[in-house]
Amino acid sequence: MLPYAKGKTIIDLSTISPTTSINLANNVFLNGGLMFDAPMMGTSVDVEQKKVSIIVGGPKDHFEEVRNLLSNTAGKIIYAGNNGMGLYMKLAGNMIFASFINGLAEAIHFAERAGISKDAITDLFLNISSTRSPASILKLSKMVNSNFDVQFALKHMRKDTEIMIREGQKLKVPLPTTSLISNLLKIAEGLGFGELDVSSIIELYRKGTP
Repeated sequence: MLPYAKGKTIIDLSTISPTTSINLANNVFLNGGLMFDAPMMGTSVDVEQKKVSIIVGGPKDHFEEVRNLLSNTAGKIIYAGNNGMGLYMKLAGNMIFASFINGLAEAIHFAERAGISKDAITDLFLNISSTRSPASILKLSKMVNSNFDVQFALKHMRKDTEIMIREGQKLKVPLPTTSLISNLLKIAEGLGFGELDVSSIIELYRKGTP
């Protein structure tokens, strides 16, 4: 298998199953090559500005070579450990992000239905609430103004949550909140929001309210 890997270093920037990635890395190694999982964390805007963070898993003694290469595209490069660890870290980060985005959507819709103005909602979540964060700065205005230009597509978050659930089962880790959000994302995708930004999950609540 993978005879073309001999003498090569393969860097996978995608977000796939850590189990799958580890199996691929083992096959690459058996054929004389090296493989690193190096998923990115950040938005399309971060990519354009070279501000993404890349979390790397793979052979530590070759990490500096990979860091030097990736430094041309990323603002921060983190070594997570052996093969698969970059992906596990990325999934853990996206897990809390998915929960936060859904929670923010629920809260904004609740405030909207109560009659709170857009300006007051914005002030609440950007200046008053203890939950203010880079994520709320990034997604609040998109939800309030129904601007769902893609920074991170809803369908990709749905895909990531499904990977989380499968990996959680293998690790024997219960993920009840992630499972719920994954189902909500599937419903939102079924309603036609898959190609839009993940912030469009708020439309699931808006359209589901009489």
